[in-house]
Amino acid sequence: MALSTTEKENALNTLNKRIQAIDAFLNMHYDPDATPSRYKSIDHTMASYNIDPSAFEDRSLDDVLDELDETFTETLFRFIRVKKKTEPEVYKTANITRQHFSKIRNDSHYHPKKPTVLALAIALNLNLDETKDLLKTAGYALSPSSKSDMIIRYHIENNIHNLIEINYVLYHYNEKPLGPS
Repeated sequence: MALSTTEKENALNTLNKRIQAIDAFLNMHYDPDATPSRYKSIDHTMASYNIDPSAFEDRSLDDVLDELDETFTETLFRFIRVKKKTEPEVYKTANITRQHFSKIRNDSHYHPKKPTVLALAIALNLNLDETKDLLKTAGYALSPSSKSDMIIRYHIENNIHNLIEINYVLYHYNEKPLGPS
């Protein structure tokens, strides 16, 4: 069904207002000069938490491996169950093919790209903490030094989980869209 001219104008006005709000959000939160936490000195980090580095000297690799958390795949499917979504609903909303989703389901150690993780988080309507948890299981984080991450954070914080709209805004800011690449 085609949209009327009035409906198109209303949709465009809504997106333009969102872009103005995102501009204000980026001015407050986006810091292109921020140093990612992974580059901070480990000694500084351990000292700030009063951790004695010698406490790790007697641990074997097996001891460390016994502390592994859920994998990305396990976390994803837990969120699907908790959010009471169907698998087709999730992969279609995330713009992922059935074959790609099957690959994720069948490989417990599947390592997705960050845009795929974020598209799945949007499809699952995850809040910011849940999104951070899902990202962490794949080895990623939302960075204040990434404009696209801050745009995605804005949408999640404002409970906007429409991948098409988010990708439109990302495109407006010359950022890569979410979804499998």
